[in-house]
Amino acid sequence: GGTQLGYAMGQMGWAWGTAWLAFSAYSTWLSGHLIADMVVRTGAGSFPELGDAAWGARGRWLVVALQWSGYYLGAVAQIAYMGASWDQTFRGQAWAAGVCQWQWMGVTALCLWPFMMVPSFTAFQGLALFSSLAAVFLTLVYLGQIAAFGPYAAGGGPCYDQWTTVTMLTNVCNMAFTFSGHGTFPEQIRE
Repeated sequence: GGTQLGYAMGQMGWAWGTAWLAFSAYSTWLSGHLIADMVVRTGAGSFPELGDAAWGARGRWLVVALQWSGYYLGAVAQIAYMGASWDQTFRGQAWAAGVCQWQWMGVTALCLWPFMMVPSFTAFQGLALFSSLAAVFLTLVYLGQIAAFGPYAAGGGPCYDQWTTVTMLTNVCNMAFTFSGHGTFPEQIRE
């Protein structure tokens, strides 16, 4: 998700992009603390257990359905965004000329496969550090490209100096996906 922040900021402009990024970071921090407080009070080690503590068996099943729907939709969106990033990054390269976005999505899914094999959050520490460093590196690459070449020109690629209500709302959603780690907070706290 962090690799999409540069694009989202470009689509929203500096003022709106910074405001929504700050709001997303603050709401993530606040809701993370609220979730942690609920976990500590109830002793729940997962979202389904939290649903059970709040609303009984129906709450458990509702939370399971929402959590897995969120995982699925979040994963599909992020794989599609990353496929678009690969496609845009390697456009114009001779070796990538015949590769379509859906094929880049397959490459992305294969890159994510090792992450799915990790049995617990404790065992995930090394991959989490690698992922965080990769996200920081890619963000620095985006900023370096802007510093070196300036904003994209209308004739040389996408122009990010204009935004509309549709692009703003789309990228607010993009930022929300960036901060979607809430789906595993109780499990992280438990471990």
